[in-house]
Amino acid sequence: MTVLPWWAAGAALAVTAVGHWIVERRPLGVSGVVARFANVRGELRAEREASRAPTGAEALAAALAEATAEAIAGGELVAAAPSSPAASTAAPATPPGRAPRALGPPAPLLGHAAFLAGLAAGGLLVRLAGARLDAAGALAGHAGAGSLAVLAAGGLLLGFGGAWMGGCTTGHGITGCARLMPGSLLATAVFLATAALVASVLGGARS
Repeated sequence: MTVLPWWAAGAALAVTAVGHWIVERRPLGVSGVVARFANVRGELRAEREASRAPTGAEALAAALAEATAEAIAGGELVAAAPSSPAASTAAPATPPGRAPRALGPPAPLLGHAAFLAGLAAGGLLVRLAGARLDAAGALAGHAGAGSLAVLAAGGLLLGFGGAWMGGCTTGHGITGCARLMPGSLLATAVFLATAALVASVLGGARS
């Protein structure tokens, strides 16, 4: 089976990331999706509360008025000092301009479950179609106990690194770098440098 050239795979990833941002108004990432299932009870509770939240301008205004009244009754609000005439004529803190578009709501948990299932199903279909993944011999032919242990350790390290860096190679390397986010550019540089170092060490150990 012929593997796609790098430029075709890169173009497909770019279309996927940009399309996801246009449709969902959310950055594309995998570690964040997995993290939702690590706290599945909290995510389900948040979805239930969101489904009971008021919708529409009148319902939101009524809910805001009720919450404000409760805060005043509980002494949580303090009257603000009257503003001086100079303060009222002062220049705004930020220059006027086009306000950034807000992020869209997160996808339902069921949708992210389908996303993760699609990742696994896609890899399985490619494997069954005849493509052989020879990543350090772990998936070539049949994987033994040692190879499975290496895969498990690698998965744990990936999860730790993704949580520590605030995102994975998908979120930082694809979405973040495409948006020129400084943190994502730095994280991706660390990803690539570490991968090159590990590849060099393993290559030297085998030779």
